[in-house]
Amino acid sequence: LLLVAAKLAAPDQHASALIEPDFDPADSLTRGSLWVAGLAGWVWAAAACLVGVLRVRGVATLTARRQLLAGAGLLTLVMLADDLLQLHKPVFPDATGLPSAVLLAVYAMAFAAWLWTNRVAIADTDAGVLLVTLAFFALWILVKVGPGVPGRTSVAAGAKLCGIAGWAAYLTLTCWAVRSTAPPRSHTG
Repeated sequence: LLLVAAKLAAPDQHASALIEPDFDPADSLTRGSLWVAGLAGWVWAAAACLVGVLRVRGVATLTARRQLLAGAGLLTLVMLADDLLQLHKPVFPDATGLPSAVLLAVYAMAFAAWLWTNRVAIADTDAGVLLVTLAFFALWILVKVGPGVPGRTSVAAGAKLCGIAGWAAYLTLTCWAVRSTAPPRSHTG
């Protein structure tokens, strides 16, 4: 829906809501608007992780939740840096000569390692939201590296944006659930 709305609202029909702006103020406001929405989603997710880690600090029984949120925060910051600096394309391929699929595979392996390491803690969260989120990210990567998908750019951008929104939602829900998981604090004095 965002893809269609941004394209229909574009005063310059040659502007693309999907591509990153070159930071030229003369560009249409819709150029890169979905890129900016994605960056905002990464920032939201990173903030949720930070809040969650701070909320569980000092609660010994929530060490697994703290580890889950800290790892997710690190992954989120890496993905934010990738989107902001365009590391997977064109920076990494231009610097190394390797295709962007190599860096995307590294990201996928980092997410898989995070999932495996935190599998027990994830089971105590809204894992269904995470599963849907990961499905959107998988679709994004498959379309990004796959051959000849019609509407490839729109499908990839839409899947990635849905993945980012799901990731932010999952981490927000996980952070929010810390309050109900934490044992009550004793008030002495």
